[in-house]
Amino acid sequence: MRTHLSIGEKLKDLRTEKKLTLLQLEKETGISKSVLAGYEKIDDSNNQTIDNFALAKLASYYNVSADYLLGLTDNLNEAHTPIEELHLTDEAIEVLKSGDINPYLLSEMITHPKFITLMEDIEIYIQGSVTFQFNLLNAQIEVMRANIESMRKKNKSKKDIYEKATERAFIGESDFFSYQTHRELLRILKDLRQKHKNESENMTIDKEYVMPEFKKESILHTAERLEEYLEDENTTIEELENEESPSV
Repeated sequence: MRTHLSIGEKLKDLRTEKKLTLLQLEKETGISKSVLAGYEKIDDSNNQTIDNFALAKLASYYNVSADYLLGLTDNLNEAHTPIEELHLTDEAIEVLKSGDINPYLLSEMITHPKFITLMEDIEIYIQGSVTFQFNLLNAQIEVMRANIESMRKKNKSKKDIYEKATERAFIGESDFFSYQTHRELLRILKDLRQKHKNESENMTIDKEYVMPEFKKESILHTAERLEEYLEDENTTIEELENEESPSV
């Protein structure tokens, strides 16, 4: 999953995107191959820097800002977009700044092709735009069901498959949108999981943008309590929730 990139990683990514070798880049920029190779090794663990001439030359060549290369922003094209253009509330901005969520994962979700459809369905449900249509459809089904029931009672016959079908045909608005949004969100999550399936487990993670890791003792404690809960039918969920967990 995308994390905060070092100067070296950004330079290497930009070069590989253009399908250039270090020798080709040397001819394009006038910066020696060995120096370029050194720049691509710059990360947060060493004290290497990039000189101002090379910084300006590479930023110009790749058509990115110097701020992007220096790690002051991770935005290639929208580094200086006014915050008001994003139409975010103050509360939303505080959440994004807090580090409690992974902004890169959020960005991948937002840019997924199915995300717009997901948001459209959420908006339709919240605004109640189709509540009348659901009510009308269910009213029509109720009329049909009542007519079938009346005919059955008149003929003193047992319930048939058609009457049972109309009893089950009512469509709950919340149930429908719950199914729709769940299906769309699950498609997004599956696609992102597949996208990152082959990423190394040993990759360097920027701790600022990931959730804290659970300690092994806490995980084992949770597993033990779940096992006890499954074995003891008298144990309640409330008891599990109120039980004091080992410190993390």
